[in-house]
Amino acid sequence: MTCERQQQLHVVLIVLGDLGRSPRMLYHTQSLLRQHHRVTLIGYVGEELMNLYTSSDHNDDNRNDKTNNEQDEHEHQQQLTVIRLSIPEARFLQKRGFLPLYFCWRILSLSVCLLYTLFVQVSSPQVVLIQNPPAIPLLLISLLYCKLSRTQPGLVVDWHNVGYSMLDAGSSSRTTRLARSVTKQYERYLAKFANAHFCVTRAMQRFLQQEMQIQQASVLYDCPTFEPLDLREQHLFLQTLHSQLINACPKAWMTGIDAAYQTLLTEAVDEHDIVHRPNRPWLLVSSTSWTPDEDFDLLLQALVTLDGDVCAKIEASGSSGDENVKILVLITGKGPLRDHYERVISQLSPPLRHICIQTIWLTASDYPKLVACSDLGLSLHTSTSGIDLPIKIQDCFGCGVPVLAKHFQCLSELLMDNVHGRVFETASELSQQLMELLVLQGGAEKLETYRRAILEDRPRWHENWLQHGLPVIVAAASKSKR
Repeated sequence: MTCERQQQLHVVLIVLGDLGRSPRMLYHTQSLLRQHHRVTLIGYVGEELMNLYTSSDHNDDNRNDKTNNEQDEHEHQQQLTVIRLSIPEARFLQKRGFLPLYFCWRILSLSVCLLYTLFVQVSSPQVVLIQNPPAIPLLLISLLYCKLSRTQPGLVVDWHNVGYSMLDAGSSSRTTRLARSVTKQYERYLAKFANAHFCVTRAMQRFLQQEMQIQQASVLYDCPTFEPLDLREQHLFLQTLHSQLINACPKAWMTGIDAAYQTLLTEAVDEHDIVHRPNRPWLLVSSTSWTPDEDFDLLLQALVTLDGDVCAKIEASGSSGDENVKILVLITGKGPLRDHYERVISQLSPPLRHICIQTIWLTASDYPKLVACSDLGLSLHTSTSGIDLPIKIQDCFGCGVPVLAKHFQCLSELLMDNVHGRVFETASELSQQLMELLVLQGGAEKLETYRRAILEDRPRWHENWLQHGLPVIVAAASKSKR
C-alpha cells in the first residue's frame, strides 16, 4: 500500500436519511477508509449502497495491481460497520388532524433509537460527523453523546443546508412560522457547541458566520467522483438498458436498429470500433428527488415550446435534416411528485414529435454510467435557502457533461454561464438554450467547448477532501478523551 500510515481514527458518520441516497456522507466514508480509518456509518434502510471499498478517482501508482486492490478491499471491509435504522412510520398518525402528535412521536422514537445505537452499538469513537439537515433530534442527541460518553468524541457538523429553511417557506400559517422560528433557534443555539463545521459553499460559510455565530466553518465543496466512459464502455452499458429505453420512444426512432450490434445511441462498426449511431437522439439526463423545490412544470413548458419551434423550423425551411432531430429526456429518481408528473407527461397534447420524456430508476452503480452517456445534464434545483449547491451538477461534471441549470443565489460558485453550460431562469430561456445547442448549427461545437472547460483543472473529491476535510476531522479527534 502506498498510503503513509497514521494514527487510526474511529469516525461515526450519521445521516437521518436513506444511506443509499446520501452521496456526500458515502464519499466521506470512502475517503476515510482509503486513509485506513475505522468508520461506523449510521442511517436509514433503503437503497443499496455504492461500492465504498474502491474509488473512481483513485490515482495511486498501483491502481491496476489486482493483488493490492484485493488487499485494500479486504482491509476496508474489516474497518467498516454499517448500521441501518428502521423507524416505524405510524401511518395512522399522519392524517391531518394528528400531525402534531405524529411529529412528537417521530422525534421521540428517533431520539430513543439514536441513543440506543450510539451508547450500546457504537464503541469508542474519536469523532462523530453528522449531516445537517435534518437537525431535529440529531444535533441534540449527538451533542449529548459527545458530552456524556466515556471517550467524549469531537463533533463535526456537515451543513448541506439549514434545516429551518426546508420547512414550508411559502406558507403564511402561524404554525409554520412558529415551527421555522423554533427550528432556527434550536440550530443556532446547539450548533455552536460542535467542535468543527463543514459547509458546501462560501455563501453558506458567510451565512453561518452572520446568522449562526459559527466563525470556523470550513468550506468543503462537493467534487466529482464520477468518471467519463469511452464509447466502448457506453455501448456495453446501453446494451443492458436497451429494452428499457426503447419502450417509451416513438417507433420511428427504432427503424433499422439491430440490437445485435446497435443501441439507441451507439453501434459497433466491427469488433474493435464503436461509434455514435447516425441520426441518434440527443440524450438529456436530470436526476431528482421529485420535490417541490424543482420546477418540472418549467421543464415541460420548455420542452413543449422547443418541440413546436423545431416543427415550425422544419415547416419554414423544408429541411429534411431537421426531421431527424430527436431528443430523449431521461428523468431519474424517486419521490413524492413522480406519479403526478408521469400523469402530466402522458397527457401532453398534442404529443411531442421530436422529444421523448421518460422517467427511470437506476441502481447506484448504473446511475454514473447513464450520466457518462449523456450529452447534457439538467438541473432544476433552486435550493430552499439559496446557499447550497446540487450535487447532481458535480455528477455531470465528473463525466465531462455540460449542464443547463436553473439560476439561484450561489450557483456561480459551481457553474459559470457559457463556460460549463448555460444558466436559465425561465422556460423560454431554457427552450432557447436547448434549441441553440441541440438543433441549430454550431451547437455540437459549443458542447465540446463546455466539455473541455469542465475537465480542465477540476479537483476530484478525494484530493480535495485530503486538503480541506481530513485536517478538520483530525483536529476534532484531538478533543476526544480516548
